Amino acid sequence: MIKLTLFGHMQARIGEKNICLDNMPSRISLSEFLHRFSEKHEHRCKDLLFNEHNEIKDYLFITVNDEPVDRKEAVYLSDGDEVAILSPIAGGER
Repeated sequence: MIKLTLFGHMQARIGEKNICLDNMPSRISLSEFLHRFSEKHEHRCKDLLFNEHNEIKDYLFITVNDEPVDRKEAVYLSDGDEVAILSPIAGGER
């Protein structure tokens, strides 16, 4: 089981904050895990997770086991891992 915690727009869209996904392979990439999550929830959040090239959007802040994900490295999940996704909050200056 892999636990997923959602914040912001994704939590509002899915209607849940904490989700446990069972029946995952013993080792699964973060991207594949998020695709399976999206499929399970009828793609209600696919546009928030993935860009037009089907890659995880750069602006999402993702942690695995409370450690920020480095997008330059391949990230794999296994049973017992916890993933958190925080979408950006509007406002402020660039």
